[in-house]
Amino acid sequence: MNRLAGLPPKRVATAVRLFSAAATSPSTSRADPDEIRRFDSLASEWMNENGPMKPLHSMNRIRVPWITNELNERIQRSGIDPTQPLKGIKVADIGSGAGILTLPLARLGATVDGIEATEECVRVADRLADNVLDAGTRKRINFVNSSVEELAETKVEAYDAVIASEILEHVADQADFVRAAVRLAKPGAPLFFTTLNRTALSRVVGIWLAEGLGFLPSGLHQWDKFVTPDELRSHLLLNDCQVIYKRGLIYDPLLNEWDWFFGEQINYALLAKKL
Repeated sequence: MNRLAGLPPKRVATAVRLFSAAATSPSTSRADPDEIRRFDSLASEWMNENGPMKPLHSMNRIRVPWITNELNERIQRSGIDPTQPLKGIKVADIGSGAGILTLPLARLGATVDGIEATEECVRVADRLADNVLDAGTRKRINFVNSSVEELAETKVEAYDAVIASEILEHVADQADFVRAAVRLAKPGAPLFFTTLNRTALSRVVGIWLAEGLGFLPSGLHQWDKFVTPDELRSHLLLNDCQVIYKRGLIYDPLLNEWDWFFGEQINYALLAKKL
């Protein structure tokens, strides 16, 4: 490590990161097989707006405008079409499931790769996209059955934006996941995260109440996989990213509505930028 003395801090961080990646067996950073089985069993329910994935559908009403507004502010283009404000932007939607977020982004003009480790979800997503999208929009969507770590081996700096919404709390190794997500992004690209904080309140509300009262499928979440904002920030900083901001989110299961919230004790969103 003495060879690193005198190097700029950014180069030191990069060298340490590359050394750590080389010392890690690729098999240890792949998708969690228990999570894959869990979501395989739910594949047929993904697009039921009143089913187990109901909160994800309603979340689109807040996360799609958030993502769209930030992309239009941070990716400079001329002559933006208000009906397709994301035209010309290539997006990676990690943990896309059956396309709950992928489809609306494509309808807004984005070219989207939905990256999903669950094979059955990809089949459902492809069938749905074939049935509900016009030909032009369908051409802009590609569902990929892969873990993000595997995809990042070939899709280096391939995307204008990377989204990991409601997936980080389901992965086997969050550090490897974030490293791979950043690897997909072009320099300067924004990275969008929404996830669950690991707090006593999130255990009570996000698991005991949400699953106990039937708002979410039983066993969907494991509290020890929730990630704090500081942990996510650390993963991003180690991969040469700047955290722009984080904001709390709150879900009202009775009204099936999401809103921005001053606290981050349960759900939160985080926007970062690859340097």
